Amino acid sequence: MADMTKEEIKKANAELRQMAREDNKISKMIEFGSYSSSPQMPSAPITWIILDKKKDGSMLLLSLYGLDTQQYHYRFKSLTWKESYIRSWLNGTFFDTAFSPEEKKRVMETVRDNKNNPLYFTEGGEETADKVFLLSIDEYEKYSRKIPQKTFNTPYAALLKYPSLGAEGIIKKDVVDWWLRSPGKNLNYVSYVGKMNRLSLVGRKVTNFMYVRPAIILKPPVSKGGRSKKGGKRSYLAPGKVSLVPATNSLNDSLNLRVSSHTEQNSDVPSSVSHDPGIAPGEPAEEAEEAELIN
Repeated sequence: MADMTKEEIKKANAELRQMAREDNKISKMIEFGSYSSSPQMPSAPITWIILDKKKDGSMLLLSLYGLDTQQYHYRFKSLTWKESYIRSWLNGTFFDTAFSPEEKKRVMETVRDNKNNPLYFTEGGEETADKVFLLSIDEYEKYSRKIPQKTFNTPYAALLKYPSLGAEGIIKKDVVDWWLRSPGKNLNYVSYVGKMNRLSLVGRKVTNFMYVRPAIILKPPVSKGGRSKKGGKRSYLAPGKVSLVPATNSLNDSLNLRVSSHTEQNSDVPSSVSHDPGIAPGEPAEEAEEAELIN
């Protein structure tokens, strides 16, 4: 099996970010959490596209890369997002693997609206409470202009697929399709985004393996006093803060690869979810620290 050094991962990630910037769509990206689809490799920081930012400082994030390949469901059957295996995996194994205990406190649980397929009227199912989710058809269409035309998998995943190409040769080789959470032409199919950002409402079978681009809602950083941070020095931020993605076009971006210590992986059954009190009840949320965002 091919291995990548930390320097190779760093260089490959930097080049992928550069290619995304060249799409003229992404204005801001951040790093938060870390992930590797293989236990044989150290976890690399996850780069996220900022799709939206609210007045309270919370941000809707979508992973820049396809972080892993998963089936929407392990058995061919009619089902909605609520019953899917991939939802269990995202809120179980992925959540526990990608985020440290402090980082988990900043990932918000939110209620997701699961609308019907707009062309085939396939039932989208009930609302769900998720910390990690896939974009819906509506969400994808709303933010598609902020998403690069080409979606790549992680450098390590690409190197496994094309070991003879080396760390530099993988970059432009593997453009991938990725799951949405909305149904396709029937409940055995799920919509997805194909190459060059082409939305498929027909979808693919739930048992297909497709790339996964998780989405999360990130709380603003919290000071030691328990309030949302607004301005001031970065040293006041609590653990679990995001890392800056250098706003440079150089392929030699100086990134610190962090090998995070995580809790042991849980089963792929979603645990009961509860709201984390990042801000005291009744306390007004303030604007997130602008230094987190890259212009």
